[in-house]
Amino acid sequence: MRKILLTMLLAGTAFSPALGQRTARDDWSGPRHDRSAEQSQSREERAQIREERSQAREERSQAREQVRAEHAERVEPRNVTVRDRPVEVSQMPADVQARRAQLKEQVRARADDGERVSRNVNGRGRPTLPGSEGDRVSNAQRDQFGDAVQQRVDRRADRHRVRAPEGARPDRPAPLPQTALHRDRRDRDHHWRTDWRKDHRHDWRNHRRHHRSLFHLGFYFDPFGWRYQRFNIGWRLWPSYYGSNYWLNDPSMYALPYAPYPYRWVRYWNDAVLVDTFTGEVVDVIHDFFW
Repeated sequence: MRKILLTMLLAGTAFSPALGQRTARDDWSGPRHDRSAEQSQSREERAQIREERSQAREERSQAREQVRAEHAERVEPRNVTVRDRPVEVSQMPADVQARRAQLKEQVRARADDGERVSRNVNGRGRPTLPGSEGDRVSNAQRDQFGDAVQQRVDRRADRHRVRAPEGARPDRPAPLPQTALHRDRRDRDHHWRTDWRKDHRHDWRNHRRHHRSLFHLGFYFDPFGWRYQRFNIGWRLWPSYYGSNYWLNDPSMYALPYAPYPYRWVRYWNDAVLVDTFTGEVVDVIHDFFW
């Protein structure tokens, strides 16, 4: 009995792989054929769509060319200047000739007006370098041009000047202001140290050498109309010379050290002056700082 059962089991296992292979082949032969047919159909559809798009592009380009041709036929020819065939002035319309003549008169008037327009002064009233002809001017001539422009600026600014107090003179220091009497004792005990020049972070000469445009601030407006005076440490300025219009709000931009309250870096002509805003006293100064 055991032999009969064992023989039946071996026969069943022998026939099962063949049956499985036949069934799998029969099951997948249909879908593979259908998938290849779908792929070929989709390729044909994509090719047809590309062909339709290219045909539509050609039709649009032909329509644009036709519109351009119709527009060119409708536009009347104008008298334009062509490089190989320039239009003569006599053939131009009357309004164009009148405009050309007016522009020539304006240019000639500006060139002849030597008092108002200087060759060495730009539109902002600042002296410029020599022109492209290669001519050179001396430092004395540059100073002469700069003084002339400064005088012109001073004349225009006379109406905005502040009248100097009675008895005030440029060669005499200002009196001690009333604000110094109410100064806090802690502010009086604070002293400014001038050893900041030894710090490489405040090498303003090297900084100016690489950033010259930052130190070119244009012409200086003197509130009293006095000429330049070379102030030193200990001199007392009038309050009009260290107002907020003359503050250097960002001293680090010029490689200057930070000034604690009540000190302020101010510009006096081409000098950078550190002023005690309570007393008006000059506690530090750098001559010829700006240019």
